[in-house]
Amino acid sequence: MLRSSPNNVLGYGHRVYGSHVSDALVVQDGIWLRIHSIDDLTAPQFVVRNDGRKHFTGVAFHPSGRFLAATSNDETVKLYDTTTWEVARTFTWNIGRMRSIAFSPDGTLAAAGGDKGQVVVWDVDL
Repeated sequence: MLRSSPNNVLGYGHRVYGSHVSDALVVQDGIWLRIHSIDDLTAPQFVVRNDGRKHFTGVAFHPSGRFLAATSNDETVKLYDTTTWEVARTFTWNIGRMRSIAFSPDGTLAAAGGDKGQVVVWDVDL
């Protein structure tokens, strides 16, 4: 289950997400995603910077824990491989700035919402 908190839990960022199948804790902080290991919160963080200057707006872990999807004001959804934190795929639709992302429980579908009130649902082919 995706867990998020609007609190500034770690002293920066405004949303915190945890994966139920991996040890990753992700803090959404403007153009940054700060990844921490739940097993050792004192270990150095891994930082992912969004391309350009647009902020991340939402995050969801794939049920397998292998991918992290992130929506952005740059009108994209990016899937990051959680083993390398590199972009595995980028999706773009003409529905405005992306605001939210979710996966179906079995991971076969994803849905993303834009700021114009539209939602895109697609088959996840990973």
